Amino acid sequence: MVWWLLPLALVIIVVWLFLRQRKAKTAGDRMIFGYGEVPLAGEVVEAWMSQDLDSMLVVLDKKTHPVNRHRLLSGIVGKTYPRRNESAEMRATCERIARLHLRELPKLAEALIRSDKASGGSGELPFFPTFHYLARLLAEKGEYDQAITVCNEGLSFTPREAISLTVVKHLIEKQREAAEAKPREE
Repeated sequence: MVWWLLPLALVIIVVWLFLRQRKAKTAGDRMIFGYGEVPLAGEVVEAWMSQDLDSMLVVLDKKTHPVNRHRLLSGIVGKTYPRRNESAEMRATCERIARLHLRELPKLAEALIRSDKASGGSGELPFFPTFHYLARLLAEKGEYDQAITVCNEGLSFTPREAISLTVVKHLIEKQREAAEAKPREE
């Protein structure tokens, strides 16, 4: 009977969103996409949306909205962590940007929470794996105490990630125990 209304409505919505997004990119407008009202224009946005690591690293020093800064830093860590064993440079980049992200997080958090509330959320930080990745990376280097400290900071900063960070912390503690027991066995 009126089966054609649903596809028509979907087409209208998609076209409207496309035109709205295009306007935002060209006019520096603000849009609501998951993180609340955030500018979706500029070099930083283009870089993190491209998911190209080189492009993201090029715009690292550009000023941008705190939510876009978080997305950029989180994106770089997310791209470098799986590739950390490719080279010492990739591992160093991952660690450097993860530390930078966590250093800047107190400044970024307010905007992230405000954005979450604006988009109908409960006002919590979004999930992002920087604490997990940095803790694992440090543990791989044998820096167990620092790795556990990162987990503890994450637990106090992002209660949403309590279970996963507790598991990571527990695994690191077990790694540390095994590493400390090794010399005694020899």
